Amino acid sequence: MADKKYKLTSEKLEWEGHVLYRIKALTDFADIKAGDLGGWIEFEDNLSQEDNCWIYDEAKVFESAKVIDSAQVADAAEVSGTALVSNYAIVNNNAKIYDNVMLQGFCLVTGCARLYNDVIVKDKAVVSDNAHISGNVKLLDYALVKDDAYVGDSSVISGYSYIGNSAKIMNYVRIHDSSILDFAWVFGHATVTDKSKIRGKAQVFDSAIVTHSIVEDYAKVFGKAKIHGNVLVTGTAEIGGSTDVDSGIFEEGVYTNNASIELFRISSNVTFKEI
Repeated sequence: MADKKYKLTSEKLEWEGHVLYRIKALTDFADIKAGDLGGWIEFEDNLSQEDNCWIYDEAKVFESAKVIDSAQVADAAEVSGTALVSNYAIVNNNAKIYDNVMLQGFCLVTGCARLYNDVIVKDKAVVSDNAHISGNVKLLDYALVKDDAYVGDSSVISGYSYIGNSAKIMNYVRIHDSSILDFAWVFGHATVTDKSKIRGKAQVFDSAIVTHSIVEDYAKVFGKAKIHGNVLVTGTAEIGGSTDVDSGIFEEGVYTNNASIELFRISSNVTFKEI
């Protein structure tokens, strides 16, 4: 390895049961000049001596966490546990990542976001505001999770998906190029894709598949139901069973048979049972 790019100073900080040391640059690199003071680390292993990675301001990296490549941790952000911040990833503001979280690519974790357990965030994905992500979640591509949204368990969010407001994603959900907003809840083995929107207090769960459609208000799509092709499920409508719906508007009622429906409109309080 070449000469060291930084050293630990004698300035100490006791933080959450750990003794951290402020870092000081020994050479010029990236936007850093020799003599610049950086943030805080517990051990030299927390920040690579190679490449352009840096810890700025009052940011803290401790325990067995690592910052490598050209990654940055700034402001009052914290990285701990065995978390890894790599490539060109950025953690800033008051964000915290810990446990076994991995950040790769050009992703950004900002605001007061919290990431923990075995979460992977990569590519150009963004987590901001008060969003929480836990479990084995994978956040890929240009996905955005913000506001007070929660994503957990083994869900995968990809494409240009947007998870916002107080939406919740749990279990084994797959979201691609779609929006989950307001107080919507998607869970189970559900799949939402192709510019779909789940909003209001709507729920999509079990093994339901929503493609290029809208589920809103208090509507529910569940079971093995499939809705696709500009379907609107709104009001208090519920679609379940193995129903396959193409190009319909559902406003009220419960439909749980195994029919294939095209260009259909339900706007009464009729209840359909699976047979």
